[in-house]
Amino acid sequence: LKVYEKEVVTVAAKNKISLNSNQYGALVSLCYNAGGSAMAKTFARVTKKGVTAQQVKDAFGLYCKGTIEGKLVVLNGLVKRRLSEAELFLK
Repeated sequence: LKVYEKEVVTVAAKNKISLNSNQYGALVSLCYNAGGSAMAKTFARVTKKGVTAQQVKDAFGLYCKGTIEGKLVVLNGLVKRRLSEAELFLK
């Protein structure tokens, strides 16, 4: 996890944003599960001033697809995981 933790810290420092422990944990989880690019894009969306809870959920929810039999489909497990991460971020 240290690699993913470092990536979140780096993005936060670059953007001069302080994260609380829940925000940090949610972004590390996303980085670990969906990759640094997904985390960085989500970070940009969820740390804007005035962002709403729904916008946070929508931003995390962009990464709910996986490939099954060559087709990109929404996976219920990923929907649940992203919602959990978004809810943690909002605490």
